[in-house]
Amino acid sequence: MIEHLRRLSMIEQFLVSYLSSVLVNHYQHVCYRKKCLSQQKASAIDFFLKAVTVVPGTPDQIDFLRYVLDRFGRNDLPLGVFDMNAKPALSKFHLKIYDNMSIKESREVLDGSDVLLTYCDEKTILICGGPLKNVAKAIQTGRFKFGRLVVQGGFAGDNIVPKEKRLSKFNGRITCPTFNLGADIKATKIVLDYNDIKEKYFVSKNVCHGVLYTKDTHKKLEKNQR
Repeated sequence: MIEHLRRLSMIEQFLVSYLSSVLVNHYQHVCYRKKCLSQQKASAIDFFLKAVTVVPGTPDQIDFLRYVLDRFGRNDLPLGVFDMNAKPALSKFHLKIYDNMSIKESREVLDGSDVLLTYCDEKTILICGGPLKNVAKAIQTGRFKFGRLVVQGGFAGDNIVPKEKRLSKFNGRITCPTFNLGADIKATKIVLDYNDIKEKYFVSKNVCHGVLYTKDTHKKLEKNQR
């Protein structure tokens, strides 16, 4: 996923759609971008964060995200959700990792589709790490247009991934359902069928899980960016 984002970083604006159950991956990714997040303007890697949306967006998720954004001085960012009345969705993993943090509940939030409609334009990269509910809802207004969509989802089987690169649990498979696209198939189909997105990228989850991101990886990506 990170390699794909680097390749797309010539576009200066992007908006991230998070799913809390995979938020830790994104949170660690955000840590690498601390300099960028702490500034309003684009950093040396030519992007800045415009807004965040969450699926489903329960009060515990909202408060956790506000905590993360506040740590990087970006509590100014608009935060949108799909359904804050869903059952609590924040992974208990976060409560084990961040010992000095108490998660409360917050309902000070915007509608996720409204955030997308307001902050996405033809120069925006929309990065989705969860089900495409907010995106589909925005599309259904008939007014949603933006530049590039990058989704963590789908599956790359044996016919694509070289044998030495495969995860053992996926050996012998050509297809496999994945949560981000399969959790709301109707929403996924709406996004796939929509023509007012200039470019769509799907980064298979098993490939993401097979990438070991190290300091050396980070240095190589920085070198390629120059």
